[in-house]
Amino acid sequence: MKYKKIKHVAIYLRKSRDEGDFEDVLAKHRNALTSFVKSKGWTYEILEEIASGESIQKRQKMQTLLRNVDNGCYDGVVVVDFDRLSRGSYADLGKIEEAFKSAGTLIITPQKIYDLEDDSDALTIGIKSFVSTEEYKIIKRRLRDGKINGAQKGMWTSGQPPFPYYYDRLKKVVLVDDIKRFYYREMVERYISGSSLTEIAQWLTNNVSRQRKDTMGKRSKWSTVVVKRILSSEVHLGYVIFGKHKGKKGVRQVLPQEQWIKSKGTHVPLKTEEEHQKIMARLALSKTINPKARSEVLPLSGMMFCEKCGARMIVKTVIYKNGNKSWCVLCSKRHEDKSCNQKSSVLNEDFFDGLYQRVVHIDENLQWQLQEHNKDITKYKQLLAVKEKELKKHHHAIERLYEMREEDSIDKSTFLERKKMREEQIQAMKEEIEDLKLVIQEQSDMPSMEKLKQQIKVFKDKWMRLESVQERNRLLKRIVGKIMYHREDNNVYLGIQYN
Repeated sequence: MKYKKIKHVAIYLRKSRDEGDFEDVLAKHRNALTSFVKSKGWTYEILEEIASGESIQKRQKMQTLLRNVDNGCYDGVVVVDFDRLSRGSYADLGKIEEAFKSAGTLIITPQKIYDLEDDSDALTIGIKSFVSTEEYKIIKRRLRDGKINGAQKGMWTSGQPPFPYYYDRLKKVVLVDDIKRFYYREMVERYISGSSLTEIAQWLTNNVSRQRKDTMGKRSKWSTVVVKRILSSEVHLGYVIFGKHKGKKGVRQVLPQEQWIKSKGTHVPLKTEEEHQKIMARLALSKTINPKARSEVLPLSGMMFCEKCGARMIVKTVIYKNGNKSWCVLCSKRHEDKSCNQKSSVLNEDFFDGLYQRVVHIDENLQWQLQEHNKDITKYKQLLAVKEKELKKHHHAIERLYEMREEDSIDKSTFLERKKMREEQIQAMKEEIEDLKLVIQEQSDMPSMEKLKQQIKVFKDKWMRLESVQERNRLLKRIVGKIMYHREDNNVYLGIQYN
């Protein structure tokens, strides 16, 4: 009688990411189910996806299937086995069973047809759901334990490795794509030399095709987020890292570093520790720069500082009534509702000629520059001491929370809420401390007089030949850390702080 009701069905195919070769498994299931449906004379449509059965929220095709079931689009849904619909939470299982039962839609496998309006079939599905979910939990736990053990031994256990590595499934090792290695090394050297993340992303888009496609089916562009993630990755130092992230209710969280498993891997490192420290120091410094300045679309972006108040100055494009444009540098610092009275200047040819002369003649301002540099390092060290003191206070606060819980001074929910808040503050504070240490280390590496002279020689050779703002900014940032600005009447004074 059940077969007589069936005219149109959906074939739902799901392949878990942990089940080997995706295409082979899906092809086998697709061929078997389409042959089965055709032998019954049913019309059908196919919905298939590669996704874990853990959560409906992450499965787009499953969500489409349930909407169609609710709308009564199918007489039945054909699957290899019931666990293809879900192996996740009992809440998800409840949603699936309720949708099929309300719509009177059958669950069809090659071995049996289930009608959830039938108490016997509903009981069978309930038992199969329970067994499938518990089985999935056991498998998931074993897989995680296996990955942890492998990571501790330096084996790669985290899916696809970052660019330019790839995973050899036969040898079960991480190898380097020799062609992509060249582009990775270019990324590292360009960033250390002063190129911005945006410039590197654009260069990669022009030269390296990404395998991932966008919604229009075109090759995806490289983004600054991806470039930053690759440059900052410790995998390229030769490490294997597992347990860095934790997913909860669809939200990906970064766990504290002490919870990570980090060990020396068997793959080839592609950057040195010194290069990594320079990259991380520059990334840490860029956090304090306005996003518009990071893009380097304006001259001297992020480099100009006010001599009067010490604030970072901004560069604006000024458009006059006649349509002409010019750049203007000004201090936007406000204190107690009062603006800094530093006078602004137009960045014209005279300004840049004066800047050039100040950069190439180092003798008279070198001592000042060394003093300013030392002041900056002292400031960073003082800030580091403050942050470390605050960190100790947070740790002491957590210890006190445990004492209060033992003394029954606070209830469990309050304890957990306050503990979570303190742990988040500790994690944020640790990240700030690490950033400051990197900045101090990088800023402490003052160039020798001989090295500075060589850098200035390169600067002189290239400056006049460069035309674009981005190229000039990049060249300046290779040797200049700060430009201190002060204006009196029509006279502009510039102080240069070398890197």
